[in-house]
Amino acid sequence: MAFEKIELRNFQQFVKPQKLPANDPRLFEVSLPVDINEITSPEFQQLCNFLESEMIENDGAGMSAPQYGVMQKIVVVDSSLINRNSNRDKDEIKPIILINPTMEIIDTTFQKNWEGCFSVVASNGDFFYTEVERPISIKVTALNRNGEHIELTLENFQAHIFQHEYDHFEGLRLFQRVQDDALFMVVPNAQLAEYRLLRRRGESWPHTCTKAEMAEKLGIPVEKTAFIAYQ
Repeated sequence: MAFEKIELRNFQQFVKPQKLPANDPRLFEVSLPVDINEITSPEFQQLCNFLESEMIENDGAGMSAPQYGVMQKIVVVDSSLINRNSNRDKDEIKPIILINPTMEIIDTTFQKNWEGCFSVVASNGDFFYTEVERPISIKVTALNRNGEHIELTLENFQAHIFQHEYDHFEGLRLFQRVQDDALFMVVPNAQLAEYRLLRRRGESWPHTCTKAEMAEKLGIPVEKTAFIAYQ
């Protein structure tokens, strides 16, 4: 199957992008920085609005442009999430757009958190979740959607969320941040609410698979899921 690369600078007018399937090769590509002269354009602002609405509609904690075939460094994260125990309704989500972000690890202590991804969903609607270790504290420098420079110090779950999204810019997927013998929770879309309830209660989910089995379900060669450590 041939995939057409979408680049923001080619937009003559805003076209609503579509979420890429899990096996799309663009999800393994490195993204390009945004031309700062594009930031104030109506098309770019519409793209920012779109990413925010997609994150809110899907009850997500973050969303990056490469997940929609826009191979540029644009991410939206929910700034209302302070720690891993936060629960919020959709009307409590506070999206913030970060453009051309850079990241510096402040604390090299690693912390585990559960992760899923809207780009790691099988064609039958199965989601996959696993625990991922990431540095606990980072500093982020970026532009906001007005083109203004901002600096953020992110810790705990906020830091975890941003690093997950930042990996998309490097063409890295969450399954590449866990050891090759990791187990994944397999959750059909219709059972997402049940899975989240059990997880909040600290109860185990009964349906698991290996990384190799997950790769087969996603249609991704297993060698492309191999573990990549933080440098």
